[in-house]
Amino acid sequence: EAARAAAAERLASALLALTEGTGEGPAALLDRLGGRPEALPREEDLRARIETLRRRRDSIGAVNLRAEEDARALAEEAETLQREGADLSAAVAELRRALQTLNREGRERMLAAFDRVNAEFGRLFRLLFGGGEARIAFVEGDDPLEAGVEIMAQPPGKMLGTLSLLVGGGTDADGSCAHLRGVPGRPGPGLRPR
Repeated sequence: EAARAAAAERLASALLALTEGTGEGPAALLDRLGGRPEALPREEDLRARIETLRRRRDSIGAVNLRAEEDARALAEEAETLQREGADLSAAVAELRRALQTLNREGRERMLAAFDRVNAEFGRLFRLLFGGGEARIAFVEGDDPLEAGVEIMAQPPGKMLGTLSLLVGGGTDADGSCAHLRGVPGRPGPGLRPR
């Protein structure tokens, strides 16, 4: 009789645990499983399956419960970085356009000033030497912003050569430059009259 009471108590406890764990009573669970008690797995098989599932769960390791929130934050940061990258690309393109404009305008101004200085230099040379020919030419490149400048002169009765070869060095060339300070136009800081 005591064994029977203990078995009834275990059965009641198992039914209560089943109902609390599944939210359904034994009859509803039996219907869900096809209504055949013999089709149910044995208790040992269920315990082995539970243990296998627990081991698999434990082998996965810790679960980052904030993973979804972290992924969302990273996606927002990536989007922000992409926008900033696009802004930087647009700024670089705008700077390149501005540099091209400045270079074009600089070349145009340089060529215009060069033509004025070259014409005035030729006029002053003919005036100083009583004839002959002199000119300034770009050397070592077609780009006036990067090319060097060479002064070529041919006094009356002499061969054409560079000014430094004709006058014997820098001092005489400096003297010639002093005369060129009076060239009309907008001279640079080193060529302004004192």
